[in-house]
Amino acid sequence: MKNSAMANAGHERSGSPDALFERALTFQRAGDGQKALELYAQVLKIIPDHADTLNNIGALLSDADENQAAVSACRRAIAARPSFMAAHNNLGLALRKSGDMSGALDAFSKALAIDADVPEVLNNTGEVLKSLGRFMEAETLLSRALILRPDYVDCARHLADLVDGDAATALSDRLTRIFEASEGEPRMLAAYGLATLRRKAGQIEATVALLDEAGAIGKTLAGYRPEEDAWFFDDLKSIFETPPPIHDGTPCAVTPVFVLGMPRSGTTLVERMLARHPDVTAAGERTLLTRMIAGEGGPRAAASPEALARIRQGYLAATTPLAQQGVRFVTDKMPLNFRWIGHIRAALPEARILHIARKPEAVCWSILHHHFPAPGMGFAFTQHDIAHYHGLYTDLMGFWQDRHSKDITDVSYEALCKDPAVGTQGLADAVGLHWDPAMTTPEAAQTPIATASSLQARRPVYAGSSEVWKTYAPALAPMLEALRSPVP
Repeated sequence: MKNSAMANAGHERSGSPDALFERALTFQRAGDGQKALELYAQVLKIIPDHADTLNNIGALLSDADENQAAVSACRRAIAARPSFMAAHNNLGLALRKSGDMSGALDAFSKALAIDADVPEVLNNTGEVLKSLGRFMEAETLLSRALILRPDYVDCARHLADLVDGDAATALSDRLTRIFEASEGEPRMLAAYGLATLRRKAGQIEATVALLDEAGAIGKTLAGYRPEEDAWFFDDLKSIFETPPPIHDGTPCAVTPVFVLGMPRSGTTLVERMLARHPDVTAAGERTLLTRMIAGEGGPRAAASPEALARIRQGYLAATTPLAQQGVRFVTDKMPLNFRWIGHIRAALPEARILHIARKPEAVCWSILHHHFPAPGMGFAFTQHDIAHYHGLYTDLMGFWQDRHSKDITDVSYEALCKDPAVGTQGLADAVGLHWDPAMTTPEAAQTPIATASSLQARRPVYAGSSEVWKTYAPALAPMLEALRSPVP
């Protein structure tokens, strides 16, 4: 009897909210988000307004790109405990990932009002201010975060774009100390920050040497294998060798406009030009289509008629509410959507597809000197891998254009910059808009920029950016040689 009673008591304790929460937290820290979510759900069955559980659920959902669900969970946590600083911060992170920069700024500001000395929140707020073009405010907050945490390398890297003069010298000294004392990711991030400072100072060889160092570490950490992308692209072509039937569902209330191509090819510029038109809402860089295809089991499973119907329904359901009142077109400027043109054509045949093409050397150089931590960007670390991936992209785009030439509009980045009036007239025609002169002034667009283009895209359109790589050409032999090599 005694042993039985003790066992029952232990079982009750293991099923208590505190015990369930601790078990969930253990799984969360171990990286098993799914198991953690299952246990957190059990906590909420007992205590529906358990603030810590709701906050942790929000963080996990945000990490999984389930941003709307993450926002909902964080708001519930805040409702349960209004002074919960971490929940305000996680709400800001989820809103930022969903593209709501104003909402993210409000959430981070509320977190800072509760505790103004949390480096992570200062860094997050600085990043959002940077995306909104409020660079002086961003510099102030990022600098304060570094005062509070001198070795905060990711913050220092973000600050490198913004500082000059004595501030740049002091930041260089700080990043050098971190670089020399670190290994792995901190050393990589310090190298990227130092490369930015050296590039701004015109130090060509030092810039590329640091980028090569950072890229070698990044590739190792990512476990990237170029042959896996080659196999993946070959599989895409085999899936769509015979295109699936085009969906003939009900007309959609808004029409998606996919702005795609290589990263750093000019997709941000094109979206901001379109955003200046009153009949276009810019939704930014969305991971939605990639997540939906993955949710169907991958590209092959997602090409079945049933899966394509679900993709259509889900994509339009998530996109239509983004359109401002009366607007007919919503952009999606995720560059890597070029991989999914076969799915787009079958599931969303009314969608516009704008393929942005830029000089290969300019694209590859621009990718090299930016850090891309996002999933699917493992190719973006080394000179050779970037150029190799560009070859795979070029080959796949040729495949799509052979089959869908009437449905893909090629847009030359260089021609667009040389003559914005003519170029934007072509964009308007491709989308189905009347031309608006405001499209020639994308720097005036109010849409936030949550990508590596946050500084460049706020300047007036100018020709010549595709020639900058030539300055660094003597140090870019691996990249240039790989660009000249045929795709294996």
